[in-house]
Amino acid sequence: MSAPARRTTTTAMDASVNGLRGITLLLIVLTHYVPTSFFSGNIARPVAATMMVVTGYFLALILERQGIEAQEPPLTRLRRAISLFAQRHIRIWPAIAGVIAMYVLLGHWIGDRTTTQIHDTWPLYLAYMGNVVKMIHETEAFPAHFWLISAQEQFVLATLLACALLGYRNLKSFLVGAVIVGILARLVGGFLWMPDRPALATETPLAVADALALGMLVRMAIVDGTSRTAMRRSLTAAILLLAAAWALLPNTWAFYFTLVPLIAALVGCLFITLMTDEMRSHRIEAFMRAWPWLILLGQMSLSIFLLHPLVNVLLTLGYTAATGLAIDWWLLSLVGPPLSLLVAFLYFRAVEVPLRQMRRRARSSASIKPPAAPSAALAKTQTAASPTPSTA
Repeated sequence: MSAPARRTTTTAMDASVNGLRGITLLLIVLTHYVPTSFFSGNIARPVAATMMVVTGYFLALILERQGIEAQEPPLTRLRRAISLFAQRHIRIWPAIAGVIAMYVLLGHWIGDRTTTQIHDTWPLYLAYMGNVVKMIHETEAFPAHFWLISAQEQFVLATLLACALLGYRNLKSFLVGAVIVGILARLVGGFLWMPDRPALATETPLAVADALALGMLVRMAIVDGTSRTAMRRSLTAAILLLAAAWALLPNTWAFYFTLVPLIAALVGCLFITLMTDEMRSHRIEAFMRAWPWLILLGQMSLSIFLLHPLVNVLLTLGYTAATGLAIDWWLLSLVGPPLSLLVAFLYFRAVEVPLRQMRRRARSSASIKPPAAPSAALAKTQTAASPTPSTA
């Protein structure tokens, strides 16, 4: 029996997946501007798990194009992995550094115990260890949201090292192991440290490994030509079984933070399967074309994620300074999200777009090599061997 034909996805399909990331970012922004007492559980974590699935999908797409295969010499694979790591962080790190600088300035402007914390912790943020800051300060960490991008990039580094060691096509066993480890890490962490030490329980690279690995596995299954019907049925069955398990198990922090992000990650995988299905994707593509700003939100997801908590802080402090009163939640919820998106768009255009263009030019110049001039003997041979032009 012949192996399934390898497939690829269209630009429109990948743009639709990016639109899914835009939807998750929009939901994260909205939940951060509404009082947590409005929700019976933590909403941001399962939404973030869906966003991590999309990140894993695109990481697999990049590794697929990079072509780090086991047939290559180990040093060649390592060089390719290091090159990919450098290219990724040419875009990510300067954007992070710019926002960290804003928080440092905020600490000098406000000068209280909370805002000046970053004057001691900024090197950790720049080294992708914002989750370590959370583990040290827990709920008093400021800023707090950098834990997610830090845990994500720690997992990306581990994946690139595994890719350099095994080759991209041999990563599946590593990724399956990452799914198992991610689930167990949250379960064990939930029992040991929730609710007093949530960072230790749910904000390590292990705790987000399952969502990122699932996104990569979905991309691999799509490219390998796995039946979309079988994928949809398997994912739907897994979602229903896990939802039933969550409903029947005791209502504890450990089970919530283990199962709900996993269910959300599987829902993200199901959406990606539908978005990249040739039989169904045209409807989703038409929806995304009708709402192109969703794709734009996906493209500027880094800027949105980095800046919306800072806008929240500035609005809260600025309103109090101007009126002497605390801002009402409904006013903050009304003004904050659109202002956050505007600020993120301006930062995206001013910082991220030039960085992407610079990275694209660097990759183009590296890939274009001038052909070596043929020797005189070779040129003479090629001239003699070339056919005479036809007069027809």
